[in-house]
Amino acid sequence: MLNLIWCIIFLLSFITVLLSGNSSEAVKALYNAIDSAVKLSVTLLGVMAFWSGISRICEKNGITAFLSKLLLPILRKLFPKSSKDQKTLNHITMNLISNLMGLGNAATPHGIKAVSRMQNKGEALSSETIMFIVINTCSLQLIPTNISALRINFNSKAPLSVLPHIWIVSACTLFCGVILCLILGKISERKSPNGNIR
Repeated sequence: MLNLIWCIIFLLSFITVLLSGNSSEAVKALYNAIDSAVKLSVTLLGVMAFWSGISRICEKNGITAFLSKLLLPILRKLFPKSSKDQKTLNHITMNLISNLMGLGNAATPHGIKAVSRMQNKGEALSSETIMFIVINTCSLQLIPTNISALRINFNSKAPLSVLPHIWIVSACTLFCGVILCLILGKISERKSPNGNIR
């Protein structure tokens, strides 16, 4: 369905360009957009590669395990079953840290590994898995790395001026998401003894 929508948009745009008689301007705009997209992709790739490498170094040197211990009191409250497995705990920790640094792309592999360890195939989603997905989606961002890189790429004079707004919004969404998960999780546990959402 999405491919069909994109095809329709492309065809309508192409027809509009032909009818307007501004084909040369459209071609120039197209090539400028392609050039800008390639430069932006390279910039974001560099940022992501750097922080992904840092996260890998942290994992190899035991820093991840140390951070897991620091976060253990909070993680035990949120993930009482999953926090008993050290590997799952490490993936959850790295996912949270990557999101705190605003690196959603670097957080994704750890998130997938954490969910695959938390959830058996074919089973209904557990309350813990849903809690993890919500925290991952509504993550608190202390350093919005990708947004800063985008703003720098578009010549922003103050790329970090949005920090207070990002902190407030991400903290509010995370708080609301966790509270809703806890409330709905308690309701689902009453209906389902194994704690899985049906």
